[in-house]
Amino acid sequence: MITVANCYDIQEALRLQMALGAADIPSFIPDEATAQNAPYFFIGSGAGVRLQVAEEHLSEAQQIINNTREVRDEDVREEDKSNQDEEEQRF
Repeated sequence: MITVANCYDIQEALRLQMALGAADIPSFIPDEATAQNAPYFFIGSGAGVRLQVAEEHLSEAQQIINNTREVRDEDVREEDKSNQDEEEQRF
């Protein structure tokens, strides 16, 4: 198994794991139990919660993860813009 992503928290790791699963790529989160029971070990640690795949799935998994993160970033930007518009309309 090789680490394909270091995630900020367990939620991000699980979201990416679901995206990989939808593409029939098996993955493993070796830090899952610790991240669920003691998430403060990972916040700000720099290493993050590891998501791993078999080496033969590495390139496809990286593409899926990059696409998933791009979509997520776009959604966050749109949500931030929507929240700013709502705040401006209140005044």
